[in-house]
Amino acid sequence: MPLSQNLNPNVPRLLSWHGHDRGGVRVPFGQYGLPLSKVLDTRILQQIRKAADDIAGCQSGPRVIFLVGGPGNGKSQMVEEFVKTLDAGLRCNGNLVDAIADQFRTIPTPRVVEIKGSCELGEGFDQSVRALTIIQDASASDRVTEDAAEQLTRELLNLLTDPFDDHSPCPVLLCCVNRGLLARALMVDGIVGGVADLLNAILTATGLADDALSQRVKLWPLDTERLPDLPDQFHGIVACWPMDHESLFLNSGEEPLAPAASILRGAVDSERWEAGGCVDCDDRNKCPLFQNALWLRSPEVSANLLTILRRQELATGQRWNFRSLFSLFAEILVGEAEDFTHDAANVHPCEWIHQNIHAVEENNDLAGAFSLLRRLYPHALFASILPAPDSSTQEGVRDFSLAQPLSEQLGLWQIDESKFIRRYLARTVRVAMDPAGWSPRRDDDDLGLLEDAYSQSVGLGNDKWDGLIERAWIEEWVVSHLAEVEDECSQSSTHPASLASITRYLRQIAVTISKRSVAVRLGRHANEELLTEYANIIRDPDGLQELHGQLRRMLAGDRFAANALAALGQPESGEGTVIQLRGPAAPIRPLTPAPDPVPGFALHDFPVVTIGTRKIPLTYELFAALKLYQAGCSTASMPATVRASLDLMRQLYAGQLVRDRENLLLQNVQFVVSGVGELYLPSPDGVLRLRVGHE
Repeated sequence: MPLSQNLNPNVPRLLSWHGHDRGGVRVPFGQYGLPLSKVLDTRILQQIRKAADDIAGCQSGPRVIFLVGGPGNGKSQMVEEFVKTLDAGLRCNGNLVDAIADQFRTIPTPRVVEIKGSCELGEGFDQSVRALTIIQDASASDRVTEDAAEQLTRELLNLLTDPFDDHSPCPVLLCCVNRGLLARALMVDGIVGGVADLLNAILTATGLADDALSQRVKLWPLDTERLPDLPDQFHGIVACWPMDHESLFLNSGEEPLAPAASILRGAVDSERWEAGGCVDCDDRNKCPLFQNALWLRSPEVSANLLTILRRQELATGQRWNFRSLFSLFAEILVGEAEDFTHDAANVHPCEWIHQNIHAVEENNDLAGAFSLLRRLYPHALFASILPAPDSSTQEGVRDFSLAQPLSEQLGLWQIDESKFIRRYLARTVRVAMDPAGWSPRRDDDDLGLLEDAYSQSVGLGNDKWDGLIERAWIEEWVVSHLAEVEDECSQSSTHPASLASITRYLRQIAVTISKRSVAVRLGRHANEELLTEYANIIRDPDGLQELHGQLRRMLAGDRFAANALAALGQPESGEGTVIQLRGPAAPIRPLTPAPDPVPGFALHDFPVVTIGTRKIPLTYELFAALKLYQAGCSTASMPATVRASLDLMRQLYAGQLVRDRENLLLQNVQFVVSGVGELYLPSPDGVLRLRVGHE
């Protein structure tokens, strides 16, 4: 009976989810860029729809709206939703949507689309909107003689100086802009006060610099009361939103699932797999792509993957946006189009799967086996990177019929990092989260016991794996083959040094494969204890206060001391401290938790450390440093990034001390000149004097 080796048409469609493919770029009302064919629920989606409804109903609220962030964060989709909601609210019967969509569908895509009243749009448009301007990409300029920043400032000036009243409402502006363009616009020559005030307020409110951390600002609508040059009629109608602050792994909308969970569910839905032809395919139980869908259809397994990705966000401080998430799930579920080649030509992924399964079953093909293995999502998540054999291993395997081709295959193993997502997985996700190189602390931890078993032999490790979680077909084939190779080597009595190197390498490969597969499906990852605690503490006031004393002691102890010249801006000489600044311990205020969801305010994930008058985010690296310090680790042995954060805190506080004339007068703050004496302030309006012999 002939085999049924189906070609699922939905599998190549998943490849188009990649940011470098059709699904990755979205323009308003464009044909591509909406892989799930539905809009995912977020707080900004709710706000943008309400703003459109309020405008259509002549209600107060935002009319000048800035969506701030880089590409891939959903700005274009929000433009489309705003227009659709406004069309429905004004009863334009689709005419407004058609008028705007027709302009956006021209080539090249226009930077700005403007709509003014017409008989097709009806009286409601004239009464409620008057004019609608959509700047879908403020970083582009459609004028040869004008820079994009100059063009934006001119457009804002025209808006602020366009007179309106109750009978002639303010025109509606929806502007998609990144922070770099906002900063450039602030530096445009001749920028007027109202425009400068507005740009500066938006840039500050949507960032995470000291000003934004110091005081949480309402963004929807934007708090503009302290902008003296902004015309009065614009107060209460300006809004802005940072599209890249809120995690897509948190549910901040009205739907039960967070956006990331919705994307993953759509990617593994049975309509995409079984209904696409996998249900009666004879290779489905051996296919790594179908295995991925089956595994991740389990609520527990999918939740474990989402937990790992969320904690990776916290570990690195880098948010997954819509474009990168679609690329990620396409990458770990299927791969990239370039992965599926036969005789140097691209083939259907399912055809490639069938060919490789046949090659493994019929010919024990190692290249096919490892190619199939790398398509399982626990391995693809870390870019399928495996340890390469060292020179002694490559030299020693020459006398072994099974070991030599294995070493040659893995020695040639290369990961193509030409696309962003695989490069990011290899250089960021793997470094932060890979369980392969991580050993749990507890003696009874299953992952630690798995590691111990593989350190004795591949066969013992495989037996231990059997008791933890099921293996995929290709994982079973690969680790069984590794056990056979080890058995072949163990039967030889020659070259004991080479044999030790070979068996070490075989066990290293086996434990890497096993720990990734087991850990990822169970929601385990590197540094999980610290990352779990950090994830739980960032919005917990009581938990954060336990760090307060540790941070104070790590910074300066009971008495502050620092290089005074560095505090004044002079570079370190490397020859020791010539003038030392001494003063009271740094006044670290209680740590402020990361914000909870509040209407009109954006979220971020950083608790705030307040030192004097300055605010510094408590990143994961700084949190980990505090925990290491608590465990007895010296600050000198901490990562360079952590030491830099600590140095910044010390310098910020030192900068306040050197300018504190009151405490200098009371000698609470002192300058000590090495080997000479101390500087002191004799009177409030005096100058520093040197007292020789006092240190």
